[in-house]
Amino acid sequence: MNKNGLLIVLMVCVAVLTVSGCNSFVTRGSGDLITETRQVSNFDRVELSGVGEVVITQDGSESLSIETDDNLMKYIEVVVEDGTLKLGFKDRVNFISPSRLVFYVSVDDLTGVAVSGSGDIESDMLKTDHLDVAVSGSGDVQVADISTGEVNTDISGSGEIYLSGDATTQDLTISGSGKYQAGDLCSASVTVNVSGSGSATICATESLESDISGSGSVNYYGQPMINSTGSGSGTLNSLGEK
Repeated sequence: MNKNGLLIVLMVCVAVLTVSGCNSFVTRGSGDLITETRQVSNFDRVELSGVGEVVITQDGSESLSIETDDNLMKYIEVVVEDGTLKLGFKDRVNFISPSRLVFYVSVDDLTGVAVSGSGDIESDMLKTDHLDVAVSGSGDVQVADISTGEVNTDISGSGEIYLSGDATTQDLTISGSGKYQAGDLCSASVTVNVSGSGSATICATESLESDISGSGSVNYYGQPMINSTGSGSGTLNSLGEK
């Protein structure tokens, strides 16, 4: 390579590094934890991006407190947009390693939760007309005791959803290696679509519609009327009465 060519390559490398350095940076948690309250209102959905844990309490109020490292708190971004409380980090932080990051969220009503990345969302008790749950990446969602008319779930990647309680209907879609664990959430009607190696464990009392493609599996409690379609080596397995 001649001198002019080498000079051009060096100039390009410097430009790339300069732009990257201006737009983003790497930071780690200090280990010194603090708690901060953020003012939020007018939301009935919660969305978490990246890492962290969201603990949701339904107590008739709307509030948010955050526990994390003192040097990371200023990089946490909280916005309410179209009824969705969005939790994450500012765009210019491209890698963050908190020693602890917990969002404590109080809600009046909750109709949807979503996780993208490796974060987790959990709630001990929830009563709502319907609930939409979406997980992309390796995140988890867990609701220990839910009472609702309708649950709609979508899992992509290796994420997992754990639900128990009561729901009139369930409609779920799993792609990739995700898992849906709802053997303790009995419903009259359940519709399941599984692609890839994903799996679902459900409880249906009246009807079960199952579409399995790839090596996925559906395991069910109860004795519902079954309409099953699919392709590949996927399986539909009865677990007996609940």
